[in-house]
Order: sequence, then C-alpha cells, then structure tokens
Amino acid sequence: MPLMEWIDSYSVKVDSIDEQHKKLFALLNNLNEQMVQGAGKKALKQTLADVYAYTQYHFEYEESLMEKAEFQGIGEHRNDHTELTSNTLALYTKLGKGDYKLAIETMQFLRNWWNNHILMSDMQFSQLMVDKGIQ
Repeated sequence: MPLMEWIDSYSVKVDSIDEQHKKLFALLNNLNEQMVQGAGKKALKQTLADVYAYTQYHFEYEESLMEKAEFQGIGEHRNDHTELTSNTLALYTKLGKGDYKLAIETMQFLRNWWNNHILMSDMQFSQLMVDKGIQ
C-alpha cells in the first residue's frame, strides 16, 4: 500500500506544482516501499538523497512562483520548507546509522507534513496564482 496517494483535493490548480507534488509522492512511496521490503542501507540512502534533491528543487521552484505572484505569506512558507529540509536530513542520518525504527517514524512525519502542507499552506497561494495566470 502506498504511503501517499494523490487525490484531487491536493490540487493547488497550478499544473506545474501539482505535477511536482505527484513526483514527490512517487519518490516518497518508493522510499517507503524500499524500507518495508528491507532494502539495503546503500539503496535507501540513495533513494532518500533523490527525495531530498527533488524536494529542494520543488521548494525553490514553488518559492519562485510565490515571488512572481507576490504572495504575502512567502516568509512563513519558506520556514515550513526549512523545517521539512531539516527533518529529511535527520531521516538520512538515521538511515545512515541503521536506525530503521526511527526512520519509519520519520516517514510517518513526512507523510503527515506533506498532507498538511499541501492541504493548508499551499492552498493559501492557490487562488492567487490562478488569478495571475501562473501554471
């Protein structure tokens, strides 16, 4: 069973961001599946590195669109992004130490974070970007 499944309520109505969110879900699902199947530390670390790199790319992209749309909540949004970046690095460290129990707890955190972030924080800029024609 996937860790995260895309549903229409996740759509921020900005196609490029929705596609990136779907890609992040797929990366997280892949990482979770590897953890469930007991993949080796090297494979898990590489997959998590891919998640981290794509997350960084996504955050930079999303923030550039927020700037373009003149979104007033960008500072708080950046803080949220920084929080997730720190937690992703913590997961990487835990995996490196072979701490799979804590890594699973962190995966649950990541799932909850993404759910809440998209449904609450990202929705705050959704209509503004739609109104400004940002896709």
